[in-house]
Amino acid sequence: MSLIGSSILKALIEGKWLDITYVNKQKETTRYWIAIKDIKPLNKMLIVEGFNIAKGPEAIELTIYFDSIKSAKVIDGTFYQPNERLLKDISVNFENYAFLTLTKVNLDILNYYSECNRLDTEPYVSETTLVKLLDDEEVTTEGYYYLSEEQFKGLVNFFQKEINLNQGFRRSIEICLNVLSIVSERGLYVLAHRRLFLDVKNKRLRAADEITLNGDFKIDGVVYRISQYLAEDDQYLLDDFENNKNNIADKIREYTDEDLIIDDKPNILHLEREILLDLNNEYLGIIKMFEEEEITEPIRAFFGKLKAPPQRRKNWPIVIVDKKVDIDQLLAIHRALKYPLTYIQGPPGSGKTKTIINTILSSFFNGRTVLVASANNHPLDGIYEKLRNLEHKGNKIWFPVIRLGNRAVVLNSLMEIQEMLEAVKNLKVFEKTLDKDKLKTEKRTKKITELLEKHERKLDLDERLDTASKMLENLDQPMFRINLEASQNTIRKELSETGVVSEQDIENVLEDFDEKDFYKYLYYTGARYIKRLNEPRYEEFHKIFDLEENDEKVTAFNRYLSNDDNLKLFMRAFPIIITTNISSNRLGSPKPHFDLTIIDEAGQCNPAASLLPIMRGKNLMLLGDPEQLKPVTVLDKSDNDKLKAKYKIGENYDYLTKSIYDVYELVDIITKPILLSSHYRCHKTIIDFNNQKFYRGRLKIKSDIQEERPLVFVDIKDPFSEHKNTSLSEAEEIVSYLKANQNRKVGIITPFVKQKELIEKVLRENGLYAQVGTIHAFQGDEKDVILFSSAITDNTYPGTYNWLKNNRELINVATSRAKEKLILYACEKRLLELAEKDDDFYDLYQYIKTNGKLQVKANESRSRALGFKPYSTKTEAEFLETLSHALEIVDANCIIREEVPVKKIVPQKFSDPLYYTGQYDFVIFRRNTNKPLIVFELDGPEHKTDEVVKARDRKKEEFLEACGLKLIRVPSSYARRYNYIKKELVEFFQK
Repeated sequence: MSLIGSSILKALIEGKWLDITYVNKQKETTRYWIAIKDIKPLNKMLIVEGFNIAKGPEAIELTIYFDSIKSAKVIDGTFYQPNERLLKDISVNFENYAFLTLTKVNLDILNYYSECNRLDTEPYVSETTLVKLLDDEEVTTEGYYYLSEEQFKGLVNFFQKEINLNQGFRRSIEICLNVLSIVSERGLYVLAHRRLFLDVKNKRLRAADEITLNGDFKIDGVVYRISQYLAEDDQYLLDDFENNKNNIADKIREYTDEDLIIDDKPNILHLEREILLDLNNEYLGIIKMFEEEEITEPIRAFFGKLKAPPQRRKNWPIVIVDKKVDIDQLLAIHRALKYPLTYIQGPPGSGKTKTIINTILSSFFNGRTVLVASANNHPLDGIYEKLRNLEHKGNKIWFPVIRLGNRAVVLNSLMEIQEMLEAVKNLKVFEKTLDKDKLKTEKRTKKITELLEKHERKLDLDERLDTASKMLENLDQPMFRINLEASQNTIRKELSETGVVSEQDIENVLEDFDEKDFYKYLYYTGARYIKRLNEPRYEEFHKIFDLEENDEKVTAFNRYLSNDDNLKLFMRAFPIIITTNISSNRLGSPKPHFDLTIIDEAGQCNPAASLLPIMRGKNLMLLGDPEQLKPVTVLDKSDNDKLKAKYKIGENYDYLTKSIYDVYELVDIITKPILLSSHYRCHKTIIDFNNQKFYRGRLKIKSDIQEERPLVFVDIKDPFSEHKNTSLSEAEEIVSYLKANQNRKVGIITPFVKQKELIEKVLRENGLYAQVGTIHAFQGDEKDVILFSSAITDNTYPGTYNWLKNNRELINVATSRAKEKLILYACEKRLLELAEKDDDFYDLYQYIKTNGKLQVKANESRSRALGFKPYSTKTEAEFLETLSHALEIVDANCIIREEVPVKKIVPQKFSDPLYYTGQYDFVIFRRNTNKPLIVFELDGPEHKTDEVVKARDRKKEEFLEACGLKLIRVPSSYARRYNYIKKELVEFFQK
C-alpha cells in the first residue's frame, strides 16, 4: 500500500480535504483539492467535491479514479463533513476497500499516533499575513466565520504555499480564536484557544466544539510552562476549563509577581508548530512488513498478534564487564540474545544500565548489531560513556560504538572517528590469535548459559505446574483428570531434578570468567573493526571529512547513513549505534537493519516515536520501570480524547497515559517480563520504604552503606511563606545543612517550581551550589544525600496536599535518589492537620519519623513483573468451566490442529471472501473421521475495539453456527495460560 490509500482513509476519518496530483484520460497531470463524498469500491471510483488549483477555488462534484491518483496529502486545518454511512461500510466490509490498504495492520493506531505526535509539540504565535486577511470579528453563534471572496482565496493560497514548501521540518498551521491568553513582558502565552477550520465547500471558517489548552507555549523560541503561571495544585481547574475560566484567571494573577494582562478577547490568531518528523512516512515501513508478510516479532507483538511463546533458539555465549552481576541481570541478557522479545522492569538501583552494557558486549561478542535508543539523552550518554571508558592495561579500548543524535552530537562523533582511526593506525591485530581467544572465552562462559537454561526451565515448570493444578480444580472428566495428575507428577519430578539455581551457583561459574583476557580481546577486536574503515569500499565515507564546513559534514554524514547499503557498510565498522528514538529515523529506510533494538527508560518513551527504533530491529529489549516517571507530553487532553474517539483507540494504546513499556506489557501477554530484583544503591532503611510501598516487597536489598541516621525529619515550626507553595524557612534550613556538609554530594528535590526557584535564589545569595529541581531533573541520577523540600506550611491548602499526597512517581523517584541519607522538610503541625489514612506522603513522613520501623501499606501495582496477573480469577474460572463442558464430547480418539482454514471445517459454502481466507486458532478433530468438534479463538485487544475485527468475528461465528460447531473464545489477558492448557490437551491426545 502506498501513502495514497492511507491519506484517503485519514482524510475520511478526520473530515479533511486532500491535495492530490491526478493523471486524467488524456495523460495530463493536474493538481486538485478534493474532499471524499463517496467511494464506489467495485471500480475504485471516488465521488468527490473539488477544484483544479490552477483554475481557482470553486468546488464542484467530480468523479475520479483511485489508480490515477499519483500523490495525496491531507490538508491539516481544513474541514469537510465526514460521510458516516461510508465510514461504517468501510468498517463492516473492509475487504471491499482493500485497494486503499492491502494490509491487516491496524492503521487506526498508526494514524492516531501520527496525529498525536504532530500535536505533541509547543505552539507559538506566528506573525504572518494570514491573520491580516481576517477581521477580529466575533464568530457567529452557530460557530462560523463567513469569508469574503478575497479572504477565501487568500486562505486557499496560503494553505497551498504551505503544502508546496519543501522544508527540513513540517509546519503545522492552526487558525484559532483566542479564549484566554497571558500577556507579559515576555510576550503572548495562549493558554486556551478554539481552533478554526477552513470549510472549503461553504467558504467559511468553522469553530471547533472543544477548547484546546496549551500546557507549554513558545515565545521567541523559549518554551514556557503553565506551572510558571499557575500553581501545580491548581492545575486540576484546567480539566473543566469552561466552567473554571474566571477562577483560573484569578489564580494566575495571584500566583505570579509579574505585571500580567489576562486577555480573553476572541481575537483571531495564527499558531504554528514545528514538526521535526512526519511519522506517516516512517510508518509505511510497518505497513510494508504486513504487505510482504515479513513481520518482525516486535511489531507483531505491538499489535497484540502473538499467540504462542517463540520456539526455543540456540544459546549464545554471555560476556560481562565484571563479575558483579546477579541472576536476574544474567537472565535478562540471556533472553535478549535468545528470544525476539525481552521486557525488563528495572527498579531504582537494580543495575539496569549494567544489564544494558553487558547485553551490548555479549551481542558484539556474538557478531550481532545493536541499536540502543531512548527518548532522552541522559541515559544514552551514561551508556556511551561507560563503553567509551573501557580500558586494557591502562590503554583506552576503542570499542566500535558510535553516538548519534542532533547535529552537535553527530559532529562530535565524526571527530571521534578520526581520533579512533589515528589511535589504531599502528596497532597490529593478529586475527587468528583473536579467534582463538574468542573460542577460549566461549568455553569459559558455557557454564553460565547452562545454568541460565536450568533456571529458565525451572521458571517454566513452576508456571506449568500451577496451570495443571487450576485445570484439575475445574475439570470433571475422569480421563483428563488422570492425565493431568500424571502430568503434575512428571512436572514435580522434573522440578526436583532441575533444582534451584542459587546466588552461590552464579558466583561459582563466574569464577572461570577472566576479565583481563576479555578486555584484551575487546582491545584488539575493537581496533580490528575500526581499521575496516581503511578499506577501499569506504572511499565515499571518507569524502565526508574532506568537506570544509562542519555543517556540511554533518549533513553529508546523515545523508550517507540514510542509504540502506551505506548503513550496512558503516555497521561493519560500528555495529553498535546509540541514538534517540526520533533520530533513529536517519538510519536507513524504516525496516529491520539491526539484530537487536534496546530501548532504555522505556517507561518514559512515548509509543509513537518508539516505533522508529523498534521497526529497525529484528529483536527487541525494553528496559524501564512503570513505577517511575511517565513520558513528558504537551498533548492536550481534549485533543487526545477526540483522536481516540475518531480512531476508536482502546486504553492499551492511549498516547497520553501509556509509555511504550506499558503498551507492550498490556498487549503482549505471552512474553513474561523479568524483574531486576536486587537493589545496590541506597541504604537499606531508605529503600525499604519504596520496596514495601511500590514493589510489593520483591526487592532484595544488597547495598552495604553505613550511615548512623539515614532518615531525618526536620520540623519547620514557624514557617515563613511569602508566596503559595514556597517556604523560605525550609530554604534557610537547607542552607544551614549545606554549609555544615560541604563534602557530600547533595541533591535538593521539591514538588513545586516556585520553591525550586526560591531555593536557588537563597543558595546564590549564600554563595552555595547544589542541584535543585523537580523529580524530572533527577530521574536516573543519585546523590549521597537528598533534601526533600515539601514546602508544606501553615498556608498550604488541602487541595495542594491532595495533589501531593499520592503523587507516587514523585515520592518513588525522590526517595530512591538518596544513597546515604534522606531528609524531609515540612511543617509537622500542618502536615498532621492535612494527612489522611490513604496517603503515600503521610506514610513517608511516619516511616522517616520512626526511622524505618513503620510497616508501610503497599500500593496496588499492575506490573506483571511484580506478580500482577493480567486476568482475574473469575476470567480463569469461567474459561475452565466452559472448557470442561466442551470437553464432554471429546475422548482420547482426537487430534488437535492449529490455524485451521474456515473452509476446511465448514462444509456449507458462503459467498463471503472471509470463508476462503479466514482461519481458526485451533480445532479439536475426531481422529478417525476427521470431524471437527470444538473450535478455539484467541482474542487480541482489537477484538473489543476494532469494528473491522468485530465484524469479522461475527461472520466467523455465523459460519460455525451454520454447521452446529462449538466456539470457545479466549480473552487476550489469558493468552499465556492458554498456551500451557493447549499443551496439556495436545499431550493428552498424543497419549
